[in-house]
Amino acid sequence: MSRPNSFISPAEVLFCHIPKDRRTILMRSILRTMRAIRVSQFGGPEVLKVEQNLLIPEARDDQVVVQVKAAGVNPIETYIRSGAHGPKPTPNFALPYTPGADAAGIVTAVGSGIQSFKLRKPFSAGAMNPLTSKTRE
Repeated sequence: MSRPNSFISPAEVLFCHIPKDRRTILMRSILRTMRAIRVSQFGGPEVLKVEQNLLIPEARDDQVVVQVKAAGVNPIETYIRSGAHGPKPTPNFALPYTPGADAAGIVTAVGSGIQSFKLRKPFSAGAMNPLTSKTRE
């Protein structure tokens, strides 16, 4: 029994036009990338840009990677974005960066030195993002 067309996923529609031998390569590429709102220069809200196809970071020994399901913009982050307050480019903070320090999501990778977080478990935190260049979608 076939499903009505309204139940066909975007991936199924995409795959019907791709030869079978290339589908695995495409899926691996899709699964390794994310979208994120990034700030590449200091300024007003117009400097917030959605970037596509960013590589998903790998967890270092002392880190977890979280697939962010919801993120808030803390008022301090608006000051950082404008350049009026907070980190300036240093070895520990560089542009572009991803705002959204208050976030909730699912743990997708756990560093070898982390014992308190488990894969596929919910995660929420304030100041989750160390204001570096990558977070999860």
